[in-house]
Amino acid sequence: MGETSISLAPDDPAEMIHAILTDPEGGGAVLIGPAGNGRQDAFEAGFSRLEVKPELIRLNGTSFAAGVPRGALAFLLSRLDVGIEATRHEVIHGIAGILCPLGHPAVVLLGRPELVDEQSASILAQLAAMRKIVLVVMCERLQDLPQDVLSLYRSGRLARISLRSMDMGETRTFLEHELGGSMSMLAAATLRYLTDNSRDLMLKLCRIWVTDGQLQQHRGVWVLRLGGLGTGPALNTLMNSMLSGLKQPERQLLQVLAIGGPIALDVVHRNGSAQELDALCRGGHVRIVQGPIDQVQIGVPLLSILLRESLDEDLRLNVEDRLSTLHTDPAAALARTSMRALLDTGAVQEMVAVAQDFGVDGFAAEAWPRDPEHRIAILNLHVKALLRLRRTDEAATVLARAQAGFKEAPHGNGLGDRMASAGQELELLRNRILMGVNGGRPDSDRQTDRILDECNEWHTESLHFRALTVQSLEWASRTRQGDALNAVEQISDDLAGLRINGQFDEIFPADEAAELEAILLQTQLMAGDWRGAAHRAGVLASGQYSNPRVTAYADAVQGILFGLFDEAELALKALNPAMQQFVFTPDVAERAAVEAVATFSLVSIGQSAEATELLLQEQEPAPSAMPLNFFSWVAEVFASLSVARINDPGSGQSRIAAFADKVHDAGYAGLEMHTLALALRLGHFGVADRLHRVAGDCQGSVALNYARLAAAVCNEERSGIPNVLEELGRSGQVLLSVPTTNALVEFMDPKEQRRLATYLSRLRRQYAGNQSEDLAAEKAPGEKLPSWMKELTKRESQVALLAIDGRGNSEIARSSGVSIRTVEGHLYQVYSKLQVRNRQELTALDRATRRASGKR
Repeated sequence: MGETSISLAPDDPAEMIHAILTDPEGGGAVLIGPAGNGRQDAFEAGFSRLEVKPELIRLNGTSFAAGVPRGALAFLLSRLDVGIEATRHEVIHGIAGILCPLGHPAVVLLGRPELVDEQSASILAQLAAMRKIVLVVMCERLQDLPQDVLSLYRSGRLARISLRSMDMGETRTFLEHELGGSMSMLAAATLRYLTDNSRDLMLKLCRIWVTDGQLQQHRGVWVLRLGGLGTGPALNTLMNSMLSGLKQPERQLLQVLAIGGPIALDVVHRNGSAQELDALCRGGHVRIVQGPIDQVQIGVPLLSILLRESLDEDLRLNVEDRLSTLHTDPAAALARTSMRALLDTGAVQEMVAVAQDFGVDGFAAEAWPRDPEHRIAILNLHVKALLRLRRTDEAATVLARAQAGFKEAPHGNGLGDRMASAGQELELLRNRILMGVNGGRPDSDRQTDRILDECNEWHTESLHFRALTVQSLEWASRTRQGDALNAVEQISDDLAGLRINGQFDEIFPADEAAELEAILLQTQLMAGDWRGAAHRAGVLASGQYSNPRVTAYADAVQGILFGLFDEAELALKALNPAMQQFVFTPDVAERAAVEAVATFSLVSIGQSAEATELLLQEQEPAPSAMPLNFFSWVAEVFASLSVARINDPGSGQSRIAAFADKVHDAGYAGLEMHTLALALRLGHFGVADRLHRVAGDCQGSVALNYARLAAAVCNEERSGIPNVLEELGRSGQVLLSVPTTNALVEFMDPKEQRRLATYLSRLRRQYAGNQSEDLAAEKAPGEKLPSWMKELTKRESQVALLAIDGRGNSEIARSSGVSIRTVEGHLYQVYSKLQVRNRQELTALDRATRRASGKR
């Protein structure tokens, strides 16, 4: 294979296209990437850079062309003086004469190649092989290429340029450039999710929302006003453009999917809609989601919402009538889909109203066997919405009513496994309320370990993993932080293995996977593994999952962790957009935490007046009155630290000591440890004995070092404090080492203070660095990282670089401290993401990327 037939994810795809168009030996290129993700713009930019522009012919495959011989070339054939019965030789040389006069080949841009007839594709491939044209094909997958074009590509005559989807950071930057200002993560992530990361569609919706006021600036930040998609002719026009070319039966199937939600694939076929489904799949309107039961769903969430809102009453009734042939319980499907659509647009109150209407009879004993899966989904959405609104008692009442109906429901008639799974889901949901995962109150009678241990045989792997995460969070909140972090590590390794084996998407629906990762992040935060939490939060904030709420949550956590790492400027930069967005969202605890960290960060950089103003802002309820979780802990301790800096240490000591009593009464030993350690920092040495006792009851390295720190303070062993603070810093407890108004540092000898300051400086640089910093250090100083590395995780990049360097799997395994099977799994992921087949193609990719950036 020639070296031009490789996969690239270039920093400047337009420059790569320009290079291909000016290469006298090249035959063209294949541009691979999702529709709307910049393929067309990249080509136009590359073509516009040509000093002498050749003739440009734009061809598109269509349903008509697919069924007519030479149909895609009809326009070119009309310019030839040949008869209908012309030979292939005559047609090829006739078109070549038109497209390559005087040896200057035209550029043929071919779109929708999957709809190009075989004869046209064969002629175009032969013309490119003869260098009579430069053929540039745009497609989503290599499988979309007609056979002769695919053969030309395999021969190395067509280069391959893969335009990957933008990650969340790139999406946000893209939108901020368009709007000319900073944007909240929730706003950017919602736009990305609703449009399925299509740049063209994202820009259109963004402009409509700005005009309609859904997107507006608040203190210089573009924020999203929740509560609806908006209305008006612009949205109708957008919907019509998305539905352009569809026939009435295809539109009707889309309407059914929009109103009733995903449908099992076999049900669609049995219903006689296979032809409509094929057409919608080809157009990218729907996708088939693999799982225990393959399902058909609308591909772009925005289209689903637009279709729902465009239906008049009569048409809606007709669509709902059809649902009875596609769903075992149409009413439950309607309620679930309505709630999901309202959640997507942030209309939480309206979502609760839909759930309440359904719950009047929807969870009665006789209702459960109709469709237990839909009922569990509705209940999950309802309870989590109530918890988000801090209506915890109501959430518990709703769940208790549903459980009562479930216990009385019949479990036979072939529903044994499905009802058993539903029962386990109810137990998990009950424990989420008891544990206060989303703001619920602590409960002294919780028996999570017993309840979860009784479920030795989970009915699905998803249930098994989610139960483990719930249990690990409970351990982290109490005294078993070591067990919790071991569980997080094991779960993470297992999930990575499922991804490598290609089983992850079959086991976890997207929302379940995102929620699972969010709970693992909460576990690390509660257990004090703030360095590990920073890594996980960064991955989630980069858009690992499409769920905008999880992305925004992780982004806020990142900013808070910058505050815990004493990176004031980075914290303010990260948290200001979130702070403005929280003005329009019901997430009170998160808002209080963000504002408290911002206040402390302002104090740290000398802006005490601004900090005082922010500190005096009243919150309803006040942080001390909020249900306990990591966010309310952050809100209170950072407020105490700010009070100590702005007013006097005594005020801060009193406030933080009172909060330590509160978390003790709730039984949150982990939060109590962190609080007492920060009380020592403020000079409240009287709590040292208490910290020693609490830390002695807990597990893990953080608890061990807290106990050592308390012992050193009690025994006035000044020399022992620096080593303990360094150990704690490695886990993320950096604030304990920051010298400003820090009684622990003042207690140390000057020499040890200087040593600690040097260590702290190095540690803060490490935390502030990006994930590629270690790899950059391995390369020559000043050398820019290859662009293909953006596609990979840090570990995958390391393995790829070692493979390019010529090292075998066993050598890579030894040097990395992992098994050979793990190395093989990483290489499999590298090859899949970069669309190469072996080490030779990977090495060629690296060389080509270096050449493109001016390196050799």
